[in-house]
Amino acid sequence: MGTPGRVKPTLRLLRLRGIPVDAHWTWPVAFAVVAWTLAVSVFPSAYPGVGGPGHALMAIVTTGILFGSVVLHELAHAVVARRQGLEVEGICLWLLGGVSDVGGRPHSPGQEFRVAASGPAVSLALAAILGFAGAWGEGRGLPDAVHGVLEYAARLNVVVAAFNLIPALPLDGGRILRSWLWHRQHDLLAATRSGARAGQAFGVTLVVVGVLDVLAGATLLGVWLAVLGGFLVRAASSELAEARTRHRLDGLTAADVMASDPGVVLNDTPVSRLVQHPPAPVRTGYPVLGGGRLLGVIVLDDARRVPADEADLRPVEDVMTPLDDVPMVDADAAVVDVVDRLNGTNPTGQVVVVADGMVVGILDEADVAGALDRAPGTAGARAVGVRAWAVVAGLCVLAGAALYRPPYAIVSAGPPADVAADVTVAGITVTPVNGRYVVPTVTYRRSNALATVLAAVRGGERVVPADRADDQAEAGTGAGGPGVSREARILAAAAAALSQNLPATVTGTGARVAAVRPGSAAAGVLRPGDVILAVDSRPVSQSALLAEMVRAGTPGTVLSLSVERGGRVEAIPVTIAAGGLGLTVETRDLAVELPFEVRFEGRVAGGPGAGLAYALAIADLLSSTDVAQGRTIAAAGAVDADGHVVPVDGLADPAALAGAAADAGATVLVVPVELADGARRDGLQVQGVESLARALEALSTTV
Repeated sequence: MGTPGRVKPTLRLLRLRGIPVDAHWTWPVAFAVVAWTLAVSVFPSAYPGVGGPGHALMAIVTTGILFGSVVLHELAHAVVARRQGLEVEGICLWLLGGVSDVGGRPHSPGQEFRVAASGPAVSLALAAILGFAGAWGEGRGLPDAVHGVLEYAARLNVVVAAFNLIPALPLDGGRILRSWLWHRQHDLLAATRSGARAGQAFGVTLVVVGVLDVLAGATLLGVWLAVLGGFLVRAASSELAEARTRHRLDGLTAADVMASDPGVVLNDTPVSRLVQHPPAPVRTGYPVLGGGRLLGVIVLDDARRVPADEADLRPVEDVMTPLDDVPMVDADAAVVDVVDRLNGTNPTGQVVVVADGMVVGILDEADVAGALDRAPGTAGARAVGVRAWAVVAGLCVLAGAALYRPPYAIVSAGPPADVAADVTVAGITVTPVNGRYVVPTVTYRRSNALATVLAAVRGGERVVPADRADDQAEAGTGAGGPGVSREARILAAAAAALSQNLPATVTGTGARVAAVRPGSAAAGVLRPGDVILAVDSRPVSQSALLAEMVRAGTPGTVLSLSVERGGRVEAIPVTIAAGGLGLTVETRDLAVELPFEVRFEGRVAGGPGAGLAYALAIADLLSSTDVAQGRTIAAAGAVDADGHVVPVDGLADPAALAGAAADAGATVLVVPVELADGARRDGLQVQGVESLARALEALSTTV
């Protein structure tokens, strides 16, 4: 991404094809933020099996590939610009990516298009190469860590290309847009106005989205977008101001603007005399003559910095900038091209004007400013049309909708999971299941505003508040998410055995806290690793007993928990909220005795909310009765060892479960009795039950 304003580098990294690659002091900050985000937020959820140190290494490598890709993106701009005859000062990496410092400006629409399009083209090519490498490696057993690095590096390159292709100056897409408008309108200023206005509007959009994200709690992302938006507004304004300047200077040459009699200084003039009596008119710098020829340029500020006790003794020649270090331009050179040579690496802020090998004058920013004062305004330039403004507004709305994540989640049916295929019972006579028992999984995903609006207006998906979706994700229940716990399966097997009059014993030594939902009743009171031994002096040996005691209470009831923490037992009060306590618990030292052996493949998602489906499938295997009767039966709910069926804290809403069951091809849905009314749906038999025995009875009497 090129910008009109230059980012001053602070560290030289390397040279590529003769082009220096530097880093601004903000670049390590950007590297650290990206790596930290990947290590903490992205890779742990996408690749949980890799582990903490592995996630950190993946993040560092991925970020390194990303920043290397940004260098190649900018190098493409620089190489193409050189081939187009433009000067390239270098590449600088900084907080918001990379900047190619290209001197001069394209002289034709085609030249601008080629330079602007080269960077995104390289980013897309890198994304394709990395994506292909990841897909190829995955098919050949590549480790998850390596596959993850390649996959996300490819995604990030797509993001870099897509962002830069947004048609808003100074982004590459804005330059491509300007080249097209320039070609159609034959008016560079009008084309720049359109692109710059788009850049300003897009920048404001980013600031607004950033503020909304901060208010929604996404502080890091929000601040990043707001900073980026502010930068784009300033850069677009700078592009427009420069275009207006170039328009007003169009047609003027260096000879028209230069000072032909700027006043000269002899090389042996004491510095003190120059400082006290500079030649008229006063300028920022003067030509230095010696032996009848031009030797260099003395900058008045450089002379003033000479200590007073040396100024009388030192000649101007000691302080001047030698002629070899001062840019020279032909007298007939366009002023708009000369302006770029007044800054950057020019130590004097002056250019020497020559004609036929002879020095004819000198030119600095004051001379250009004087020419601007005398030049006509930009009233003759074409105005930005209504259609252009409409396009700009539309693009900003789409960009904002694509970037902003509203506080809502999209609810959709997940893949059906057949638990009967996940269970094997041995050591006892079983009857094969004649049908399917599925867990109706529901996915809750946060997305951008555009996807959320589309989901709201089309069929098959629903939109719910984000806090409700967070509850589902935290609970990991019939809403998909984490796989079914060993405890949920064991309790289901015990309940199934008891339902068939077979002995089953389940024991434990307390309910261990596995997770505490943020903002819940237990947040800040209990912590993972705590073991709850009793509730109001009633012993708790299993997690199911704790859940039963909490459900028996009402919101506002204060429970006195006996909690084992760090080898000591403490009494901790907790007030029941509308959503329960907000705990994910498991039975410590869980042990079970069954008259048969049961094995689980572990291929099913659904959390503890899949327990009822497992209990039904195992009971069907143990029963001599054909319970399923060839049907696809969906079931969602938790079951304890005694066969009690209850909702799970945070269980997906009944309507969503019914929709997922229908999508899975189920004709019957079995849910806790509390959810039955909300799950009613045409074409689906809904059975609300309070126990496994009642569920088996209902299935045996309905077809």
